[in-house]
Amino acid sequence: MDFEGFNRSIVIRSSYFVTKMLLLNTILIVFSFLSFGLLLIPITVGIFTLYRKMIMKEPYYFWTDLYHGIKNNLKVSLPLSVVFMFLGYLLWFNINNLNAFTGNSVFTVIFTAIVAYGMFLLWIYGSAIISRFDVRLLRTINFSFLIGNAHIFNTICMILFLFILIYIFNYISILLIFIVISLYLYIISFILFRILKLYEPK
Repeated sequence: MDFEGFNRSIVIRSSYFVTKMLLLNTILIVFSFLSFGLLLIPITVGIFTLYRKMIMKEPYYFWTDLYHGIKNNLKVSLPLSVVFMFLGYLLWFNINNLNAFTGNSVFTVIFTAIVAYGMFLLWIYGSAIISRFDVRLLRTINFSFLIGNAHIFNTICMILFLFILIYIFNYISILLIFIVISLYLYIISFILFRILKLYEPK
């Protein structure tokens, strides 16, 4: 048996696999951050708006904070989002290649991510209520930090939902569908950002 040729073929196949995975991972990072992540920020800002107006009885300007949320998100949470994207990629690799999980584990992880996001918001609101509606708590903690972390949890949910699509479609199909949808949503996000730029608070 030609062990040298066998080992060479393994190296070639492994290099091809790693290259393909790196390319796929890069596409997931770029398009998901630029499109899906930005669209989920208004949900978090809307929750803060209702909270401040209905519970805190204080003025809260949705569009102003939405603009700053998007602006700060682009600056603050990109490195952290990349980290979570990579962790999501490792999870996907384990599910598909190492059989580390069985059954409906993907749905379980998605549910866990959603619960984690809800618990994060509950921690913020609960801390403010316990502090006797002291708004200094929310002012002390940088608002962009809150939006950035909430965006990370949203990103996790989006990536884990993408795992389901990967099970349904093959690599080529899911990449084409994901790229087309992401480009479309990125255009919408870019237009929204430019509109908000026109109405930037002075």
